[in-house]
Amino acid sequence: MAMENSPESPKITTLDKAAHERLERLSRYAGDKQSAHSTAYSNFIRKLRLILPLVAVIIIAALLTWPSQDNEISVLKEEQKEALKTIRKNELTNPKFQSVDDKNQPYTITADKAVQDEKNDDLLMLENPVGDLQLSGGNWVAIKAASGEYWQKLEKLYLKENVRL
Repeated sequence: MAMENSPESPKITTLDKAAHERLERLSRYAGDKQSAHSTAYSNFIRKLRLILPLVAVIIIAALLTWPSQDNEISVLKEEQKEALKTIRKNELTNPKFQSVDDKNQPYTITADKAVQDEKNDDLLMLENPVGDLQLSGGNWVAIKAASGEYWQKLEKLYLKENVRL
């Protein structure tokens, strides 16, 4: 009990009060700051509650009203069908085929243009074909024509029109 009446007692309570007041001011300042932040965040959320569904509705409306070309069905005319057939042809410009014959002699077939046959993928129609064959003695033989057919799997070249050796 002697402690209560000591001269140091009032100083501690005075210090406690001053510290308590400072803490109270700091907490009010933090509370005001937090309150302002909380209000701004609440306003942001309220705005998003309106904006996001509106954006979703706009996107869905745009998708539903967008003109779709996939749903249209059109019938091709005979001329268009024929044009599609000619487009499907495989055509090579300046083709070059190299291989060896059954006697192991290398040969090369070149042409200005090669068009794959529509019915037989193995057959190529050649324009201005040139065939070069190296003989076993090392000599080369060349043969030219205005047109020809090259059967890839059979490795056969048929020449026609103005054939020259």
